[in-house]
Amino acid sequence: MKALAGTFVITRGKDGALVWDGSRVIEVAAAPVKPLDTNGAGDMFAGAVLSCVTKGMNLATAAKLGTLTAGELIQHFGPRLPTEVTERVHRQFMGSLVHP
Repeated sequence: MKALAGTFVITRGKDGALVWDGSRVIEVAAAPVKPLDTNGAGDMFAGAVLSCVTKGMNLATAAKLGTLTAGELIQHFGPRLPTEVTERVHRQFMGSLVHP
């Protein structure tokens, strides 16, 4: 993959994600959860990553939100998170970022 793409992210389910940022491989852990339904988890991960990237965040940070949101999603039935869960995850993620 490194020979074909300047950057990429690979999901690994319960093992989190691998990020190639163009110079190094970064492992992003996933929180341990009890999955109920994996429907939509890949889309949730991709959407979270792409949202972060379009806001100027680096791929490792983006993959952290991806694993967090996908991990939350698989604890619920169906491909959407309840609004209150989405808001909690957003607050948790934004609170974890280092601000100058």
